[in-house]
Amino acid sequence: MSTTRKGVRLTIRLKLMLAFLLLMIIPTTIVGVLSYNVSKSETDKLIRNNLQNNVKITNQTIITFHEAVMNGDMSLDQAQAQLKSMLLGFQLPDGTRPGNRNINLGEHGSFIILDRDGKIVASMNNDEGQVLKEVVDESLAGKVDEILQKAISGGDFSYYTTTLDDGQSSEVLAYGESTTYWNWVILANSHLMDFSQGQDNIQRAILLSISISMVVGAAIAFLISSQLASPIRRIAQQARRIAEGHLTDPDIKIRSRDETGQLAQDFNVMSQNLKALITQVIGSSEQVAQSSGTLNSAVGELTQASKHTADAIQEIASGIEVQANGTEQSTQAMEEMTIGIRRIADSSASAYEISLKSEQEAHQGHAYIERSIQQMHMINASVREIAEVITQSSTHSREIGEIINLMTEIASQTNLLSLNASIEASRAGEYGRGFAVVAAEIKKLSGVSSDSAKRIIERVDALQSGIDAAVSAMRKGEQEVEQGLQLISHTGELFQNIKEAAVQSVASVQDTSAAAEQLSASSEEVFASLQEIEQIAGKSAAGAQSISASSEEQIASMEEVGYAARELERMAEELKRSAERFKV
Repeated sequence: MSTTRKGVRLTIRLKLMLAFLLLMIIPTTIVGVLSYNVSKSETDKLIRNNLQNNVKITNQTIITFHEAVMNGDMSLDQAQAQLKSMLLGFQLPDGTRPGNRNINLGEHGSFIILDRDGKIVASMNNDEGQVLKEVVDESLAGKVDEILQKAISGGDFSYYTTTLDDGQSSEVLAYGESTTYWNWVILANSHLMDFSQGQDNIQRAILLSISISMVVGAAIAFLISSQLASPIRRIAQQARRIAEGHLTDPDIKIRSRDETGQLAQDFNVMSQNLKALITQVIGSSEQVAQSSGTLNSAVGELTQASKHTADAIQEIASGIEVQANGTEQSTQAMEEMTIGIRRIADSSASAYEISLKSEQEAHQGHAYIERSIQQMHMINASVREIAEVITQSSTHSREIGEIINLMTEIASQTNLLSLNASIEASRAGEYGRGFAVVAAEIKKLSGVSSDSAKRIIERVDALQSGIDAAVSAMRKGEQEVEQGLQLISHTGELFQNIKEAAVQSVASVQDTSAAAEQLSASSEEVFASLQEIEQIAGKSAAGAQSISASSEEQIASMEEVGYAARELERMAEELKRSAERFKV
């Protein structure tokens, strides 16, 4: 039996031994106590019946003797003397009587014959003629009156305790009954101890049975508890070893086929399963640690990629802002070019009117040659001015084409960046869903920008073609004007040629005027397209800012995921260390 700080701890063996002992002792004790009580009760009943029967037989004998006296067969004294001798034996010289051994009232039991006043008529002692109350102990004086009263009242039993000659205390059962004749009271008493031999034997048998039961029960309990406790103790030791981390011990071998054997088998299965579980936990913890490390690295790489994406989006935003500024400048330049083209159209209209007037006045003769020469000089100057304006318009249209090509490249780069952003968002999973929506919106805006740029390129190409035609026509008109000046210088003989050149000049100026009108309309369309591009660039800048903000949020989410991955790696290492405490 071992002890702990909490108190005494009973082992299974001790518990089983106590249980067996109790199972042996309690029934034996109960049976013994019941047997003793039954024996005592039956003995008391037997004593009562014996006392009552002896008194009644004595009373019946008195009736017989009385009839004999009445019949004259014997005198009254003879009859009474004979009854006394029959009950108590013949009186000895010392006045005592030996008692009748044929009447079994026990070793210390006897008859006492009293009269109704309590005087002793006959007894085994030398006290005939004395009052019974005066003979007995003072403690029994009151009991004598009670016994006498019960006897006179019809007879009854009484218990009292007296002291024997050897000083031993003894319980006495007495029965008294008054006789029909002679006015006597017959008392018969028996000491219970004289009839307790059977009860003592039963008590000794009970004690012997309890002792034997304890010895036999202890032996049986020891054997059974050893058979039961030994496997359990081995299982407990093995469980303690497992708790200390030792899983390399061999299985418990118990040959018993009862519950303890089954318990040992189940414990072995549990140990094997635990060993497999610990092995699996160690392997899984290593895999989790590796996976969490890989996840941490992937999250780091994804965070870096997100940062690069954010930087790229910031660059896109900057590029879109530059594009917006360039578009605004192009819009202003196109507005200025539109005003210049309108001036060219007005100048072309004026040149047309002058050409018509020159054609009309060419018929007036030589008188107007000098005036025509001056007018041709003016025409030459206007044509040069128109040529310079048209040349400038051609240069501007080329610059617009370069700007639109730059916008087309920016839109293409924006589309490529939005595609890369969509790929990175799909890699990010749930955290990149908002980023994917913004990337899709940028892709739409870049598509619209690319389509608008293509339309502007088509319009600018058409405008460039018109400007080239106008430049060609203006150069041709300039040549014709120079030829006209030469013809006017060569006098009137070439006047007819001047007339024809004037007609050609009118046609050319008319073509120039139409081209200028067309160029004005195209420039207005280009101006409207540039305004639309400017609006799209503003939306693209706002979308880029939104994407940049989403990228920042995604970076923060990736950092949180990285922290969670590092925590997972740390927990996996702790789990691995805990599992490695078990030796498998």
